[in-house]
Amino acid sequence: MGGMRLTSGLLRPIGLMVLLTISALNQRSDANIHEVATFTDTDSCCLNHLIRNWFGNVYIAGVNRLYRLNENLDFLVSVTTGPENDRDGEQHDTFNKILTINYDNRALITCGGYHGDCQKRNLYNLLSVIGSNDPVFVVSNKTYESSVGFVAPNYHLGHPLLYVGTTSTSNGPGIPFVSGRRIEGDQIFEVVEDRRGSTRVDVALAFTTTFPVTYVAGFSYNAYSYFVTIQRSFTNSSDYISKLVRVCQLADQYYFNSYSEVTLRCRDDSYNLAQAAYITRPAQDLSQSLALDDDEEVLFIAFAVGVNNPPTPTTKSAICMYKMSAIERAFQDAVEGCIINDGPSVQERYTASWMRGATCIGSLPFTREIHECSAVTNYTYANGVNDQHGYDVEDYTDTLVTSIAVTTVQQHTVGFLGTGTGTILKVHFINSICANTYEEIKFKNSTKPILQDMVFDLDEKHFYTFTDNIYEDFSYTGWINGQYTSSFIDKRCT
Repeated sequence: MGGMRLTSGLLRPIGLMVLLTISALNQRSDANIHEVATFTDTDSCCLNHLIRNWFGNVYIAGVNRLYRLNENLDFLVSVTTGPENDRDGEQHDTFNKILTINYDNRALITCGGYHGDCQKRNLYNLLSVIGSNDPVFVVSNKTYESSVGFVAPNYHLGHPLLYVGTTSTSNGPGIPFVSGRRIEGDQIFEVVEDRRGSTRVDVALAFTTTFPVTYVAGFSYNAYSYFVTIQRSFTNSSDYISKLVRVCQLADQYYFNSYSEVTLRCRDDSYNLAQAAYITRPAQDLSQSLALDDDEEVLFIAFAVGVNNPPTPTTKSAICMYKMSAIERAFQDAVEGCIINDGPSVQERYTASWMRGATCIGSLPFTREIHECSAVTNYTYANGVNDQHGYDVEDYTDTLVTSIAVTTVQQHTVGFLGTGTGTILKVHFINSICANTYEEIKFKNSTKPILQDMVFDLDEKHFYTFTDNIYEDFSYTGWINGQYTSSFIDKRCT
């Protein structure tokens, strides 16, 4: 097992973290920038994740440090999370991979570090740590490998799980690609399993090192847990695509046999690498344009044109929208095709053969209520053969979009896009074919990418965002005015 080793030792700490608020402007131009809080911390070098709780507090996970701030970004608490020692006593920085909240018992869950394990912390003082005596491998311990995690229900068990997707190529004793982890009881952070199955999905042994999956984002919707991923188009392919994968929270057992995948497309096939995602109910104008069902939400995803081997995003980006009703139908088609397969060739197409134990052996009448979440043995791990195409609403020829957040303002749908050069783009999503980028906001003294986590404050009039200026003078966490002016609706779609 190997964590990140640097020839010069541990990462150099930065002495000052600056918290910013940026006010909105009427026109596309640089924004006024105001420092609203500063504090010195010589034990931190950079930031990894950011989240807000229901009461307004903001949590920031950095390398070797964890912070709690109030809604005005005033410093409240910080704790040390690393570095950690390996078996030989060598120290390794603790990079946070997962930062999420279990509201059932008001606990903050953090995962990462050399051991790839998780801790459950008191949401207020951060000092009270619950974990297993022996580290439980949950996420990759390699800094360059992805991990996504969030707390969501498991209705069969009657309490929530930590749903995790993590790149897993070599470290740890068989870390699964997707898993559901206990966050209560004695076996905390273990997968749930018995002789009949478990809440884990593993890559087939033949593809352990040759089929890496990058996890981009995750969310819970309508009794399913979803992950946005980047992976090879086929096991022997050098081309990469983006997929949406899911497991059921309503299964008659808690097993993940009903894991399934659907390919996502945006613009043309060259926009193949998903970079960020956000799910929400859009405002009235966009809801009507998309003919959404009652309470239906829309998945917004930023894609980039990628260069393969390894998959690397370029500065060409596009934003696509996906109706969740269409996403659900695509997954239903995947499971139905796996169960009602018509011969070996069809069976092979609908089987996610890169996953361990995947099979489509059905040839049975399909019943959605029985089969989409069932632990029966008619199928295991379905692959959708029909790609899901999104509504292509905006593109950028020279900008990499690295993060996205979307909200409703006066019956309009407004998006905030972080970029690879440290700017924020404000976008009005007008209808199913058009959006208008109407303002650009820049961070002071920073050209580093806006990191993926962007969250709104309690009343959604502001949002929090941050950059990671590793090896430079500052890391920034920004609090940005989310209000718009009427000028943004001047553009009309044709």
